[in-house]
Amino acid sequence: LEIFVMDTGGDMVCLDYNGNSLWQKNIFEAVNVRSEDVFSISQMTMGDIDANGELELIVSFLAMDRLGFSTLFVVAINAASGKYVAPLPIALQIPPTAKINSNRRMTQPLLVDLHADQSYWEDYIRRNGTKWNRPSSLKDSSHGGTSPGLHIVQPVAQYIYFIEGG
Repeated sequence: LEIFVMDTGGDMVCLDYNGNSLWQKNIFEAVNVRSEDVFSISQMTMGDIDANGELELIVSFLAMDRLGFSTLFVVAINAASGKYVAPLPIALQIPPTAKINSNRRMTQPLLVDLHADQSYWEDYIRRNGTKWNRPSSLKDSSHGGTSPGLHIVQPVAQYIYFIEGG
């Protein structure tokens, strides 16, 4: 069992059960951002975003450039090796109209599967406590992209970003 730790300066470390460091890195360096330019950072989320059977750590943060424009960065790191997972990290420009709270904490990324039809959840929710069987086969959805794995959903101010993880 490993322990993953991250501070607000972008430093991440993976420790084994004895407290020995397995890997460490600074996620801000991956996108050439200085820690003093970062004004909001999420907690880590863990999931298999590229459907390869290995877990990734996903972190989002907001940084402001010298002209005052905000950018959302999303970083994914293989939990076992500490290597960055393509196609991340990515940078997304935030519209100037965004009402961003600069309290150093942003909403944790949410991982969801948007590749298949999710309409069966309505039946589950409306079952009123009765027994429920999940459908054995799910039909493909026309939305959700073409890659396997999970999508990263990241709200920023009044906007929601959907990022295909695979």
